Amino acid sequence: MKHSNQIKTAQKIITILKTNGFEAFIVGGTVRDYLLKINANEDIDITTNAAPKQIKLLLCPKKTTQIQINYGSLKITFEKYLFEITTYRKEGTYKDYRHPSEIFFTKNIHQDLLRRDFTINALLMDETGKIFDFTPEKKGKTDLKKGLIRTIKDPFIRFQEDPLRILRAFYFQSKLCFCIEKNTKKAIIQKNHLLAKISSQRIYEHLEKIITHKNWHQTFKTMIETKTHLFLPQIYKSILCLGYLNETQLKYIQTHHKLKRRIFWSMSLLLNNQILASFPFTKQKKKIYQNIASLSLYLWENITFNLFKHGLKNCLLANQINYLLQKEPYEVAKMQYIYQHLPIKTITELNFSWKEVLKQLPQKPKGTWIKHTQKELITKVLNREIPNIKERLINFVLSKNQTLDKE
Repeated sequence: MKHSNQIKTAQKIITILKTNGFEAFIVGGTVRDYLLKINANEDIDITTNAAPKQIKLLLCPKKTTQIQINYGSLKITFEKYLFEITTYRKEGTYKDYRHPSEIFFTKNIHQDLLRRDFTINALLMDETGKIFDFTPEKKGKTDLKKGLIRTIKDPFIRFQEDPLRILRAFYFQSKLCFCIEKNTKKAIIQKNHLLAKISSQRIYEHLEKIITHKNWHQTFKTMIETKTHLFLPQIYKSILCLGYLNETQLKYIQTHHKLKRRIFWSMSLLLNNQILASFPFTKQKKKIYQNIASLSLYLWENITFNLFKHGLKNCLLANQINYLLQKEPYEVAKMQYIYQHLPIKTITELNFSWKEVLKQLPQKPKGTWIKHTQKELITKVLNREIPNIKERLINFVLSKNQTLDKE
């Protein structure tokens, strides 16, 4: 497995801590994914009753690099791997719907596990690979086998403390293909209005995770069922549209069962033009989503030029979006045929040079006429009104220039 070497290194850390009289375990997603036999992409978390200063002293500075100590957590690099080692702790009350007002170190692993979000994320592994389930009523292993997402302790309280846990539940549903436990789902229905307390950055990060895992479609259905989509006003229309797709429609918009980011965000932009101001997209992503959304509005008005300018991939995405919005049929075969038979597919294939033309027009100042003329020239070549022959192209531009001068 991808994490096997890193787990072995984590077990070395645990051995060092235990040799010096402390408890320590691997905890969280690594244990969960190990038991599910899936690759993990997260750093390994270790929990211990050693204090941060004791951890630093025991893990030889020559082999470790301190990165950060925060809320009783120490991030270190040990034998080239990154680990987060956290001292057992209890949490005070939540005042900002995200962080506890204070934390208290404890020597009791059971108390530490009570602050974690879901039972499947609270299983422990020791230095020998033995798994421990200290969750209330030992639900962790059982829920993992049954494929259930259940909060530790009362879900109504847990979601009240931190509403982001609602989106984390949906994320695990999408990633693991699990179901949300009945009482946990009831709490989501009652507490999902608190998502308004969560920053757009956090919401965006979790939406990105949800749509790029294979169970995203069923997750969208659950969001609709619990009416959670109504408390995500920027994208609720997209969730509604995509959540009701049938199997035939689904196969057109997925890659390896994952929803294409460009489809989701470009469609969301079409349905709500305020979305770019709502989420922290990079400049590059903004440009990509704007281009695809804009392209979908005029895709077939000049399909040959659009295929030439935007490429087959983006035109197919625009067509898929229009298909999902029931604006046009799915035309992949037709579009591929048109693209394959284009006389030119890139500007470098155009047998034409502006330098040669401008030499024959020494008195002609450069300006927007060049841009407009080039677009018309390319369109005529694409539509086979003019062959891609150098002399014919130059003659067209010179003739066009004379017409413009007369006007």
